[in-house]
Amino acid sequence: MAAAKAYKSTTSSCTTAMAHGVHMFHVEQYSLLKALGPGRAVRSGSFSVDGYDWAISLYPSGAGASSMQQHATVALDLVAAPSSMARVVFGLGLVDQVQETSTGRSTRSLRLHPFGDAASTPGHVSVCVQLLGSANADEEEVVAETASPDNNNNNNNNRVFALQYDKKEFEAAPYLVDDRLAIECEITTIQLPRHVPESQPLPDFETMIAPPPSLSNDLRDLLETGLAADVTFRHAGGEAFPAHRAVLAARSPVFKAQLLLAEPAAAAGHATVVDISMRPQLFKAMLGFIYTDALPPAIDEDLDGDGRKNMYRRLLVAADRYGIQRLKQLCESVLCGCLNTRRVKVMRDLAERCRCDGLKEACEQFISLTGFREDSSSKRRKIS
Repeated sequence: MAAAKAYKSTTSSCTTAMAHGVHMFHVEQYSLLKALGPGRAVRSGSFSVDGYDWAISLYPSGAGASSMQQHATVALDLVAAPSSMARVVFGLGLVDQVQETSTGRSTRSLRLHPFGDAASTPGHVSVCVQLLGSANADEEEVVAETASPDNNNNNNNNRVFALQYDKKEFEAAPYLVDDRLAIECEITTIQLPRHVPESQPLPDFETMIAPPPSLSNDLRDLLETGLAADVTFRHAGGEAFPAHRAVLAARSPVFKAQLLLAEPAAAAGHATVVDISMRPQLFKAMLGFIYTDALPPAIDEDLDGDGRKNMYRRLLVAADRYGIQRLKQLCESVLCGCLNTRRVKVMRDLAERCRCDGLKEACEQFISLTGFREDSSSKRRKIS
């Protein structure tokens, strides 16, 4: 068989960072601000989200120097920005102070990216504003200078977005309550994905060796401990062998018919006791093979030549009786290598009795090659 071809696995990753923040700008004694005039604003304290510093500006008489007195403006200003590119989603609007909810909010999506020479144009960013959720909306590109703003001048270089309100709505409940306004801004920044520069190798799977199979050992422990046993085989000499019907039925069609199909009590899960006439040592060896698919080493290590042959002969008969085909073939293979002139006739009779074609053919070939002649006085021996 050709060796399995080695393969190598690698991995890489992409991480998208997100930050979120909410700022509430409370404006007290609003009526005193009406005298500021067009283009004049009051500004909130700056607030930072993921390295971007923002501020909210309120223009009681409009943002433009020649604005009509019937409008007020709320603007979002970018005060400072890092050099990295990012997408920003923000919501800006008045707070309904009766229901204590943010209403009249406008939501926008920005793409921010630096441009120009930092030495000649320090602090400048190009901001593309696109209406969130509108795939066909035109983008408006504005340039915002992130220098510290002056609350008392008409410089709008920091402005990213502005909302205009009708004063009749703006200066009434539920927005203006007890001469007090509240403006809320919610900002989420989404950094561009950061990629691992190179693929990283995963561990070499060829060096990860799986542990050896343990099923046979686990089943041997189950048999030896008798845990959850639901059938007991009892010998007249007093020895008992607890076992499990499901395991026996899976390995032997005879046990299946005897323990599951022929006994209603067995199907209901009641414990069953079965009397056996087979030699305890032989039955124990067969039971161990049923659970582990292997015979105990003691058969080959502790028994002498004749004792070993007799054990395999008896196991062959037992395997044939209970339909345990692999055990039967294993015993047949061992017995084929133990033929001699003294036992060949007994082996041939055993092969015919247990329908072992391989053993029978080996006996006939042995007789043919050795010129063996059966002694007319020989008698068949019964194997039990």
